[in-house]
Amino acid sequence: MKNINIIYLLVILLFAFTNCEKNYDQPNNQITDGLCIQFGESIIINHEEIDYYDFSTHMVYLKETNDFFHNYNWELANMSFSVYANREEIYSGYLHPAWSSSSPVGPYIDFPFRYPEYVIKINHSSEEYYCLANSTPDPREDEEIINTLKVHEQFQAGLANIIDEIDIKPNGELSFKITIANKDTFNYYILSPERTGIGLFHYFTNGLSFYNQTTGWLNHQCAIVSPEPWDSWSIDWLDLLESGVSKSYNIHYSDFDTIPSGQYQVFFYYPGLRNVEIDDINQSNGRIWLGG
Repeated sequence: MKNINIIYLLVILLFAFTNCEKNYDQPNNQITDGLCIQFGESIIINHEEIDYYDFSTHMVYLKETNDFFHNYNWELANMSFSVYANREEIYSGYLHPAWSSSSPVGPYIDFPFRYPEYVIKINHSSEEYYCLANSTPDPREDEEIINTLKVHEQFQAGLANIIDEIDIKPNGELSFKITIANKDTFNYYILSPERTGIGLFHYFTNGLSFYNQTTGWLNHQCAIVSPEPWDSWSIDWLDLLESGVSKSYNIHYSDFDTIPSGQYQVFFYYPGLRNVEIDDINQSNGRIWLGG
């Protein structure tokens, strides 16, 4: 009787493990005429599953959530992906693991996935801060991709972020003005440094940064305020930015690293929210910009 019970238990465990395994192969999915992304050998996101493509951030928004992007199986690290337009492979990349000691090269997607299960953000190493010179052409901006997205009415221009002016004072104070322009057909709700306060706003961004080879990186030293809980957000943090409209913000740092005279590259990453469920992204007057 004891042996029978052990066998029975093993059968139950085997059944449980079998049911826990996700099969992400989608045999009915095929490469189609529109924009498609293939992961590995058989996992395909075709254009019929895509809602739109935010070209300013190279973020693909899906019509529905996809369980593949909720998968934290370490074996997916370094998996290849390919982007197709009109059934032609335009470029390929890989899932770059967060624990890797090497910097990504070329197109990549962060792994584990950092956005909800309906968003795919495709990065390219030339846009990152550590790649400051000799950047390669960005294959994400291939004309065939743009044309394909427009044919299927999935192209959205997104937002533009412009640093208008910087005022550096000798006592460590620094102020700067940025303008966010909505080039899209949507109204967007965007993070507002005026509504969040500077501490919470800089939880989502590293803020203004200066760089040259002599000084290295120079940054603000303001205290960061974390959301409570960490994955929460509020509509009260957001401003409505209507289609075709621009909005400027003035940000002041009371304690910035000393900036010696010289030539610098200056960066500012305008952040968006990340932890917005698909049912919440559409608000009464516009969409929440996940951006970045």
